[in-house]
Order: sequence, then C-alpha cells, then structure tokens
Amino acid sequence: MSEFSKLSQEKYTPDPTKYVSQLGSLIGQFIETEQRPSNSPEQSSQNLLQQLGFLTPHPAQQKMLIQKKRYNVAKCGRRTGKTELGKREAATVALAGYPVAYCEPTYDMLEEVYQDLAFKLEPHIYRKDYGQRIELDTGGVIDFWSFHNGADRIRGRKYKRLVLDECAIVVGFRRIWEKVLRPTLLDYEGDAWFLSTPRRGSGFNELYEYALAGTDTDWACWQFTPYDNPRISDTEIEKMRAEMSAATFATEVMADDEHSESELVYPQFNRAFHIRQPLSWATAAVRVVGIDPGGTDYTAILPVSISKDDRFSTHANYYKADVGIDYYIKVLEDIGQHGSIHGVAVGETGGMTIINTLRTAGYNAFKPRMQRFEGIDYIRMLLEQQRLVIAPECMELIQQMQTYKKKFTTDQDTGDKYATKTPSDHHADLPDALRYAIMGYVKGDVLRPQGGQVTIQHDSSVGKAADTRPGVVQKLFPKQDKGKPRWLAGARR
Repeated sequence: MSEFSKLSQEKYTPDPTKYVSQLGSLIGQFIETEQRPSNSPEQSSQNLLQQLGFLTPHPAQQKMLIQKKRYNVAKCGRRTGKTELGKREAATVALAGYPVAYCEPTYDMLEEVYQDLAFKLEPHIYRKDYGQRIELDTGGVIDFWSFHNGADRIRGRKYKRLVLDECAIVVGFRRIWEKVLRPTLLDYEGDAWFLSTPRRGSGFNELYEYALAGTDTDWACWQFTPYDNPRISDTEIEKMRAEMSAATFATEVMADDEHSESELVYPQFNRAFHIRQPLSWATAAVRVVGIDPGGTDYTAILPVSISKDDRFSTHANYYKADVGIDYYIKVLEDIGQHGSIHGVAVGETGGMTIINTLRTAGYNAFKPRMQRFEGIDYIRMLLEQQRLVIAPECMELIQQMQTYKKKFTTDQDTGDKYATKTPSDHHADLPDALRYAIMGYVKGDVLRPQGGQVTIQHDSSVGKAADTRPGVVQKLFPKQDKGKPRWLAGARR
C-alpha cells in the first residue's frame, strides 16, 4: 500500500489542518510512489526514523530485525543496545499509525525512555501526557506502563506492539504475560519484544527457553553481549571485567543466567549435571524413602539411596492425589522388592497417625528432625558438589526442581514485590520428600546397617529392621498414573 493509500484510509486524524497539509504533499508524490512495490507500514517508517535521529541498527540488532517473528526474546548483557532497539521498534509502529505499549519494571526506569522518544518524535507529536503517553499526528500512540501491581492497569487496552524492557526482574512475569499482556494483542494481531538481562528462574527466562526449543514458529530468541555492539570499546569491556567479580561480569555483561540472581529455591540444579542413571538401589549402603503426605492433594513418595561415600541418588517418584495409608504401604512394598528399606521419613504435621501406622506395618518410620532452611541448604550443597543424582525417570521431581521458587512479599511503602528467602509451598511436594529422606540420614534418624539391622533414633519401641516383604508385583519405575495432569509427565506448561 502506498503512503497516499494508507493515509487516505486513516481513521484517526486528530489535527485536520496538519492532515490536509500532509495529504496535499503526498498527492504531489502519488504518481511516483504508486508505481513502487508495496511496502509494509514498518518499512515505510525506516527512512523517517533516520531523519528523526534514531540510531542505525548495529549488526546484532540488524540480525534480530531480519530474523524477528511475532514474539521476540532477546537475552542481553549491559550496553548491548536492547533499549535503543526497543525504542526504535516502538516508534516504528507508532509512526505507522498504530498503538504501542512500552513497559518497564518501574516508572522511574521509564522516564529516560519517555524523554528520549518525546525528543526524537517531537515533529510528529500531536499531544503528550508527560511520562505516560505520546500521541502522534499519524494516529499512532505510545503508552508507557510500569509492571506495578501485576500490570493490572494495562488490562482492557489493545496494542499493535508491546516492548517489554528488563522484564526478567518483574515478579510473576510469566503470569503477567499470559493473563494481562497477551490479550492486548488480539485486536491488531500484534507482536511483542522481550528485552532483558537474564535472571534464573524468572518468567523471562522461561519464555527464552520456550523460544529456544523451536517448537513454536511464532517465537524467536537471541543472546548478545556488549562485544556485539560496535559502539562499545572492547578495551573498556575488558577493564570492566578486571574490576568486577567473575559472577557479576558473567551475569551483567555476558548475559549468562547461570551466574545470575535467582527466584528459584534450587538454582544450583542443572539438568546436564544432575540427571543421570542412579547408583544401584540394591547395593546401596543406606536406602531411605521420603514421604510428603497430601491427603486429598498430591502425595509425594521418593526412594533415595546413599552410597558408602555419601553420594545420593533418586530412583523413581510416586506422585498421586487423593490417596491414603494403603497406597503408602503398597508403594513401600513395591520398593522393598528391590532392596530392603532402612527408614521412611514422613513429613507429617498435626500428629503421628501415618508414622505409627507404618511402624505397626514393620517400617522404621520417623519424622525428620531438622529446620526447613537447614535441609534446603544441605541439598544446595549436594547439588553444587554434584553428589546428588536424579534418575531420568523422575519426571515430576525434575519439573518441580526447575519450578520451585521463593515466596514473594510486597513492600508496604513502595508497593513493589520482591523475593524473600522463604520458599513457596507451590510445586514443592517431591523436593520436600527428597529433603525429608536426605535429612533423615544426615541427622542420624537412620544409621548405616550393622549386621543386616538398622538402628533408628526415634523414641518408639517399634524399631525392627525392614527386610524384604511380600508385595505387589510392579516395576520400580511405575507407569504414569492415569488422569494426572499432562505437565506432571514432563510436558511444558
């Protein structure tokens, strides 16, 4: 569509005088422009952007612009030019006559972006509301929003493009994207740019990994550092490397999320290091089962073995909702078929009913003696030292280790949300069962077998060793329970 055709179809013309003048100018160019190949609204804005003072994209930015799709996720170190790209992409669509939203974590972070766009777009500004909105004579609009209170103020809007800057530090960003931001793109079939320095466990990183998987052709992703920005001196970057800690440089400059701050309870967990075939259950020095009772919710049962040199392995996970003591005993019998169980660590609250029933059934059941943080710190140490192996068959445990996050709270003065040190109870059932089993051994609730017997450290008279017991004939790695949500079987959520 030519400039003349596009302008003649404009529905929003706030300044009639300027509109008539602009239309007359375009009529004079009609014969020439109408014969040229039709361009998209964005393509027709590029020369104008240069005239208005927007920087020419450097090679890394050009690569993104060439390869971009509907949803674009750029994991960038400092000074890579991500905000400059974001401003350019916002202006491109606004100059073509469409509404755009530019979002940052706080309004303070938005101020410089607003001022720069207001300065560059001044020749085409029809009206502006300082720090919040710029309206152009083309009919385009740029709204500026913070993610304060879950970005609820954006609900009900409609946009052709979203530019989401530094969104990795936004609490609950994945939820905000799905519930608030994505619906704003429906009317115009709009697109989005996600631009941020990474943070482990963030919603931004989840979207980056989703795009990286390549299963959805609407998504694209890139990773860039300031070395990719020709406007930044490599010598200066090397000076910064010498002045920073290795971890800070890796995160802030090289966009390496492995060294970044994390919302995750177990950021040390790494699929490449920790998911391997476990040591033999039958020949292990100690065999413990952790149980996190769920009642009508999901119950988690996890067998953990310990080698003579204190290396820990998981072998299977049992995860099922609305089960009782009969199910616990059935699973323990199944596990016992492959090697006697030396202890059963039960995270029971509000009594000892389950523990006493399991003791009566002949198992060394006990309540782990430890503080929550103590157990979490110990598992973090095992992960760092690569002394904990999780079997590939433990799909639900793997999923929960990757999604188990810290609890967030709200600052009473500013209203900002931030991560606390306290873990959330959401998606924690199997990690809790793992913690019970490991700490039961570490705390001495289950000691190494002596002459085929096990001594336990609880005060019950029921303390007989668990030996092989007749049980149901099942495989140690059971099939997925029917009716279980698909994501529990390892599917992406």
